[in-house]
Amino acid sequence: TQWLIINSNPSGADVYINDQPVSKTPFQGEYPLGKYTWRLQKELYKNEAGVVELSQADKSIVQVDLKPDFGNLIILTEPEFEASVSLDGYPQNKKTPALLEYIPVGEHEIRVTHPKYETTTRKVTVRPGYTDTITIKMNAIYGTVNITTEPAADILINGKAWRSLPPDIQASVEVAMQAALLESMVYFSAEN
Repeated sequence: TQWLIINSNPSGADVYINDQPVSKTPFQGEYPLGKYTWRLQKELYKNEAGVVELSQADKSIVQVDLKPDFGNLIILTEPEFEASVSLDGYPQNKKTPALLEYIPVGEHEIRVTHPKYETTTRKVTVRPGYTDTITIKMNAIYGTVNITTEPAADILINGKAWRSLPPDIQASVEVAMQAALLESMVYFSAEN
């Protein structure tokens, strides 16, 4: 008999000898002399396999650096940060800028939401072993508000005075503003 030792980086990979599960790395076992197939499997890493021959000469040591089968994404949003991030429909409990780690290789859907912007979705492809930066441009949500004063008055919107406008004016304001916030931003002063 002879010792077979199998180590992996990272450790904790499932070890199969002749297609039979035996343990996890780091592994050592004593086997009769001869040829054996070995295979390592670890979630988010590519499988590795090979053949080893055990002889009288010395123990056999197999050292394997597992290759990642995952990637990472850095999600940025413009024009503002603090957007909530979802991956494949699952909230990540992170706000932009956000680092999403250990994402399986392949196509995924990133969704970002912010109260002042349209929800935006983007398909991305995660590459093995890479950290890619994704910048998502978000479109502001706007609406129209009609302001009428009787009698005519100066109107202050977001600190900007609108003078010599007819009694009916239209101004674009962000729909996401709550009524209380809007009221605190719009002031009327009667002309003397």
